[in-house]
Amino acid sequence: MSYMFYASNINSLDFSNFKTNKVTDMKYMFYYGSFDPLNLSSFDTSAVTNMKGIFSYYEATSLDLSMFNTNSVEDMSNMFECSKIISLNLSTFDMKKVIDVSSMFRLISGLQNLTLWKSDINSIITMKYTFSKTGLEFLDLSSINTTGVENMYYIFEGSARLSSINFGNFDTSKVTTMVGMFSDCSSLEELNLSSFDTSNVQYMNGLFSGCKGLKSINVSSFNMKNVIEINHMFKEISLEYLDISYLNTSNVQSMLGLFYEANQLKSINFGNFDTSKITSFKEMFSYCLSLESLNLSSFNTDKIKTMERMFYSCTNLKSINFESFNTKEVEDMNLMFYNCKSLISLDLSIFNTSSLKNTKQMFSGCSSLENINLSNFVTSKVTNMESMFYGCSSLKDLDISHFSTESIVNMKSMFYNCNSLENLKLPIINIEKGIIDTESMFYECNSLKTVNITSVYTLNLHSTENMFYNNRNLSTLILPKINTYWVNSMSGMFYHCESLISFNLSNLDTSWIKNMKEMFKGCYSLQFLDLSGINTKNVENMNSLFYDCKNLTSLDLGSFNTDSLTNMDSIFYGCNSLSYLNIKSFNTASVTKMSYTFYNCWNLTSIDLLSFDTRKVVNIYGTYV
Repeated sequence: MSYMFYASNINSLDFSNFKTNKVTDMKYMFYYGSFDPLNLSSFDTSAVTNMKGIFSYYEATSLDLSMFNTNSVEDMSNMFECSKIISLNLSTFDMKKVIDVSSMFRLISGLQNLTLWKSDINSIITMKYTFSKTGLEFLDLSSINTTGVENMYYIFEGSARLSSINFGNFDTSKVTTMVGMFSDCSSLEELNLSSFDTSNVQYMNGLFSGCKGLKSINVSSFNMKNVIEINHMFKEISLEYLDISYLNTSNVQSMLGLFYEANQLKSINFGNFDTSKITSFKEMFSYCLSLESLNLSSFNTDKIKTMERMFYSCTNLKSINFESFNTKEVEDMNLMFYNCKSLISLDLSIFNTSSLKNTKQMFSGCSSLENINLSNFVTSKVTNMESMFYGCSSLKDLDISHFSTESIVNMKSMFYNCNSLENLKLPIINIEKGIIDTESMFYECNSLKTVNITSVYTLNLHSTENMFYNNRNLSTLILPKINTYWVNSMSGMFYHCESLISFNLSNLDTSWIKNMKEMFKGCYSLQFLDLSGINTKNVENMNSLFYDCKNLTSLDLGSFNTDSLTNMDSIFYGCNSLSYLNIKSFNTASVTKMSYTFYNCWNLTSIDLLSFDTRKVVNIYGTYV
């Protein structure tokens, strides 16, 4: 009789003549049924072994099962799942043969009252999702026998209204997984689990995850000798203080995101918290917004390979005790201290980084950081330093001259918005064949006066866009020989380098460049610019190339090849000291944009434009003003 009335539109049923004494399978029999009332008083279920989903998605709000015979039933999984039942009394249920009650009451969001069975004999093995996402506020488990249960995976998960549970003699002695057991039970304020036997539990991932109303928790009796995973165990809990000094974690192998988003947590007592078998600290304290100090001196980090996002957005964290840290195996420190905006000083001199490969955004957003000791940092294997010091706006001095660079491929935005940085000692770049992305590398470093980039070999760059963007105080710039075969754009490369008087661009190969938009825009102090060696044969965009170069008096662009040029909007805009300009070689046959080309070039009294072809130009507004 399985699926017999599946999604039926019948409103009423008369079972008085039904002979069901030999029926063994009734799974999903009334699935999505809307029978109200459903009279099952004469319904013989004595031989039924499978009641899986029999009333799941049941549309009526009431159901009388007082005459139901469940003597032979083995499977009650999904029995009432997603139904609209408000009250259920299962006190007459015989559960002696039932093995599986997984998702039995799952997603009954309107359930207000539930009376469970009483049983001295228990055969139930699986209670996965049994009470997940119900509407219950109170749950009495004191009558049920759970001595044989092995799986309590997400058993109470998502029951957001549940504020109290009477465990009675709830037996967990054979349970091997408690993954997500109380996850997202956001109304629970107290949990006394002192009676729980966890001696066989292996998995406690997400055990209390999302318990945002929790004010106290008692796990002092937890025996965790067999536990191997506690990922996200305390994720999003609302506790301010947590004592885990008594937890035996000697066999735990994974703690991913252990305190993730526990944003009210102010203090943690680790005691002798054992991390000797852990290989990852990824996201361990991410978004612990209220933590001000951390003493991690008891941590054993000998096997740790990743510390990615370990302290991510710990915005109030001011001090960390790393004294026991052994980081010799760590390969990834990506985003490790991201947005730790209250950290003023960091001494990482004890860090052994011989295996380190990734430091992307490691200190990004540490806006209060004034001192950082990286004196023993080894970076010979590091490939990615993108945004490593991004937004370290209080940092004035930084010496990374000892950094090894032979493996580097990405330095994009490395010092982005380090706007207080006055003294920067860079390493000698020692890459023979590798290609480096330096886009926005010194973006908004407007306190830097000198940048000296030296390279053993010709420097192969992938991108230089906005590389020195808004370096207003930069007066000395030394560049090595640069190969730009892989570079398409130098847009904004020297944008508002207002203190630079002259450039030596003899080492700059531009033969593959397509975009020079705003390359020298706002270089107010620029008095001399030798561009005789610049190759522009592939350049399509010169929009605002020399915009507001107010002190340039002479500009010889006779060597410029503009066969590919389409955009020269505002190219000389605001060059009001310019009195000599050689653009006789300009081929403008492909140019479509010429607006404000010579706008505010007050001192330019004559210019030869005989070679200009403007047949394709669609916008020439303001060109000669």
